[in-house]
Amino acid sequence: AAPLTAAAAISGASKTYDGLLAATGSTVNGTLSGEVGTDTVLLDTSGINLNFSSAHVAPAKTISASGSVARGTLTSLGSGNHSGTAGNLVISATSDYALAAQPVIASVVGTIIAASLNFSGTRVYDGTLNFAASNIATMGTITTGVGLENLMLAGAGSVSLKGVAAGTQTLNTAGLTLSNGTGLASDYTFSGGTHTATITPKPLTISGITAGNKVYDGNTSATINTAGTAYTGIISGDAVSVNATGVF
Repeated sequence: AAPLTAAAAISGASKTYDGLLAATGSTVNGTLSGEVGTDTVLLDTSGINLNFSSAHVAPAKTISASGSVARGTLTSLGSGNHSGTAGNLVISATSDYALAAQPVIASVVGTIIAASLNFSGTRVYDGTLNFAASNIATMGTITTGVGLENLMLAGAGSVSLKGVAAGTQTLNTAGLTLSNGTGLASDYTFSGGTHTATITPKPLTISGITAGNKVYDGNTSATINTAGTAYTGIISGDAVSVNATGVF
């Protein structure tokens, strides 16, 4: 078999942190030389695996290759008078060639960038714009979406409107901080993520509403007195009024 010389190189690409060593997005490109006549043999690099030196976020990580290349598809227009009859071209077979050796594939540098965190929170109306981490995280932890990794969330974010009527709002993460959980905080970022907050109504207890006595008049209408109304659970600075009707 005619020997083929293989050459290959890594084309490195950055990837978002996914907890894995695999250099997703990076590729190996290669060529073969030493074909006879018009033959062309492609290099099959499907047996090559590309991995970062570490799975964690860093601006310059080594990407290395492992595994082996192989002969790929052969294209042949005929390689000469192989049959003993002048002018009768014989199409080459893949078995006519063999790799002389595996190529040396040099490592390259790639980048793993931080994964964006998505989360949402809910709390009862308290008259402020603040949104504590405890209203977002369960027992101080948030899931990351990468494997089973979680992180610790502390501090407080904020919303632009304090009322329930605002519905689901964008949560400003300034004031929130991340620390290591089962995952590393340095592998994640708030930037680029979706963060939302919802405020729900605060329970309010009302007492002191009375109905006045009346002389029998043949109907069930009642006069309601709200002058002594008391509110339990109202936020300081808020004003609440009640309209009450009643029947006997």
